[in-house]
Amino acid sequence: MNPKRWSAVSLVLLMTFAGCLGATEPAKPLPEPTEETYRLEATMVVAPDETKLGEEATFVLRVDVLGEGVFESTVSVLDPSFAPVESFEWTEQSTGFQLSFTPSVIGQHIVSISFENTGETVMSPSFEPLVLGILVTAPEEPAPVLTTPGRLVLEEPNVVWFEGRVEHAAVSSCEVRYEISDGTASNIALDDDGKWKILLDFTEASSSHTITTTASCGRFSVLSDTTSTQVLIEGAGDDEDGDGIQNTNDRCPNGIGANEGWQSTIATDGDQDGCRDNDEDEDDDNDGIVDMHDGCPESYGWVSTPSADYDYDGCHDADEDTDDDNDGVEDVADSCPVGRKGWYSNRYSDWDNDGCSDLDEDENDDNDDHNDSSDSCPKGVASWFSTNETDWDDDGCRDADEDTDDDNDGVNDDDDAFPYDADEWSDLDGDGVGDNSDTDADGDGVEAGEDLDDFDPSVGVEDQPDMDNDGIPDGEDDDMDGDGVLNDNDAFPSDNGESADLDGDGVGDNADTDADGDGVLNDVDQDDMDPTVGASETNNGNETNNGNETNNGTDNGNTTTPNDLDGDGTPDTEDDDIDGDGVPNSEDQFPEDKGETRDLDGDGVGDNADDDADGDGIPASEDQDDFDATVGRFSNAQGAESEDGFSLIWVVLLAVLAGLVFVVLRSDEEEDATPYEQKDVVSISEEEE
Repeated sequence: MNPKRWSAVSLVLLMTFAGCLGATEPAKPLPEPTEETYRLEATMVVAPDETKLGEEATFVLRVDVLGEGVFESTVSVLDPSFAPVESFEWTEQSTGFQLSFTPSVIGQHIVSISFENTGETVMSPSFEPLVLGILVTAPEEPAPVLTTPGRLVLEEPNVVWFEGRVEHAAVSSCEVRYEISDGTASNIALDDDGKWKILLDFTEASSSHTITTTASCGRFSVLSDTTSTQVLIEGAGDDEDGDGIQNTNDRCPNGIGANEGWQSTIATDGDQDGCRDNDEDEDDDNDGIVDMHDGCPESYGWVSTPSADYDYDGCHDADEDTDDDNDGVEDVADSCPVGRKGWYSNRYSDWDNDGCSDLDEDENDDNDDHNDSSDSCPKGVASWFSTNETDWDDDGCRDADEDTDDDNDGVNDDDDAFPYDADEWSDLDGDGVGDNSDTDADGDGVEAGEDLDDFDPSVGVEDQPDMDNDGIPDGEDDDMDGDGVLNDNDAFPSDNGESADLDGDGVGDNADTDADGDGVLNDVDQDDMDPTVGASETNNGNETNNGNETNNGTDNGNTTTPNDLDGDGTPDTEDDDIDGDGVPNSEDQFPEDKGETRDLDGDGVGDNADDDADGDGIPASEDQDDFDATVGRFSNAQGAESEDGFSLIWVVLLAVLAGLVFVVLRSDEEEDATPYEQKDVVSISEEEE
């Protein structure tokens, strides 16, 4: 091959092997930006698990937003058939949200609350939906009130109109039935007002009779009322005692009567049962409750039953008894009107006098809208409602006269500069900003991060000690004593004459007469920084000294050879350069290591062996100046820019090289095309010679 071609090819190969034609090192990727996030913390403040049908159920949710973000709430309420409850209120409050709804059916209802992020900031972690259950139970329905005539009088056996009325909140749920003492019985149909009027046939009756009527009412719990009506047929039947009441209706058929000169009248025999009220009849109104226990002994025409007379006091609950459970609290003020029986309400048994026994009935003894389980004052001021204005910390203690620590921060209100802020209680400088959030709590003009004592205005940044007088307070100085060894690596960070304590005896190595703690004093220790090496071997017998004197005899003394680390003939104790590296001991940070003399970053590793001598976190191979901590590697942007520049240079060089190769090859082709002309020129030259 032509020499010129060889030159061109060689040049290209040389550049290739040199890496000039290879791909440039790709730029290191930039670190991904940190994603900004926020999170929600939700706490159920009020979450009832049971309510009555027709009563409003209220849930209160506290939501704390940690960070900044935008979100939306989703709420649903399902009834026992899993059909959605359409009518509910979801309102935002200062500290969270409130949900209210009134159930229309009994059974288990399910409440679901969730929050979804709608802003650019990520919610992390995502909010797990709250699922709550609430049981809706049947309401307490009153007993029906049944009204019928107490007596029907017939001059002779005949038909008679029997009419009456039932009073109840749900008349359509009532069933009414009558039964006559002769065995006749039937149901009675009511009109929309609960009234009826039917014709009864007593044409074949040979004696008087009694009609017993019962009304049973209730959509969820059935209660009843019973009355009795006497049907008197004049002249029908016997009257043995001659009191005017036939034997069939006479509860005292052989009692006081005509022989004693007594006849039954409304005034003397209110229930017309043939027994004289003042000395013969133990139940004057014939309601089933004897007079001595009857609170209403002249209440006629009904029979005491659990439904009609809950406390069995002989007073009809529906229209006579104003205290159905006989607890001393009238029904209109009784929260448990048909509650526990056999007790009496007083300050000890019923703190709030609401008619519910504190022992086993009342879950809110002071009636302040905080159940006892969450009330810090369960027997406090009674019958008030907790709000942000009346009970700031929502602990069930009224702020005005019960709660001595309104914000529940552990500091009594009298000593609390911020009684309604749980995060603050003191304001040292009186600037209206609590000390916990005040960046200058003592008001001395020095920020907390720079103030030696942020709670003492007489102490500021200028009072901070500076041991090495380098202008950096000791609290911020990485090398307090200025001995070149960082505090973290300095066994004596406040003593610039000491930095290490090899044997851990509390005495710095520079002042320690036995630095390695091997029991051999430094002056006679071959290596006083190595506890495994002690004094030199003892010379016994004939040892020749430098003075050409022979040691003869049996002198077995402990003559030793001084340490001489660099072997220069000068004992280490007298040698200004122990390791012989050319750097005086006073300037050598590693006086016993000839391979090291300095430790720029004070990490205990000599600069020659340290992969990051200046301690800037950048390995020496990547550091522009490994002995200057302020100079590091090129940034990614600079590197990428440089690499792009180099790439452009190599493209240009390749183009130039390609041009050179082309010219050389072209030139060779031209030479090859005119071989004879060249030979002729040579021949002519030879002839001329």
